[in-house]
Amino acid sequence: MRKLILVLALLLITGVVYAAGIPLAADPKNAPEVWTQEVYNNYSAAITSGAVVVWDMASDSTDSSYAYRTGWVTSTVTADNIKVAGVVVDDSLPVGGVGTIAIYGPVYALAADSTDGSAANEVISTSTVRNNFGTYAAAANTGILGWCIYNAGVSPSYGGYAGATGYDNVMMPIFVNPSVADN
Repeated sequence: MRKLILVLALLLITGVVYAAGIPLAADPKNAPEVWTQEVYNNYSAAITSGAVVVWDMASDSTDSSYAYRTGWVTSTVTADNIKVAGVVVDDSLPVGGVGTIAIYGPVYALAADSTDGSAANEVISTSTVRNNFGTYAAAANTGILGWCIYNAGVSPSYGGYAGATGYDNVMMPIFVNPSVADN
């Protein structure tokens, strides 16, 4: 009986490890509340922190019970991709490895600033620059990543990266809240 209870407890714990990371408590005055999710990198290269990723359902090779419903992500160069998933918050998502993306809340993300610049308080999505976000252009069958909080590099004293505007791959603060356009 003890062994059975131990096995059930271990199964319960391992099931929790890969659950979505939705905080049970928050300190809004001193730290941002960010919801995360564990994902599998199905892209052919590692994906770095701040990269915008999309769901990779078409490549899902799991058994038929979970076909097209697993947490696989990949990279894209399609603007306003309807499959937008979130932003990588680990140092790196290794090829064929598991890591964490932000699915809701304020984070830093790579901006396609010179290619597809975004203004503060503007809706954003995926860009034609790989792993970057850019200005959202409303159309049918498109996806929204969230919105741009501030369209310039933020001082390191505020936890930013102090990147110069006007360049691609500069980290900017955004609010992640993926959704589908209703156009």
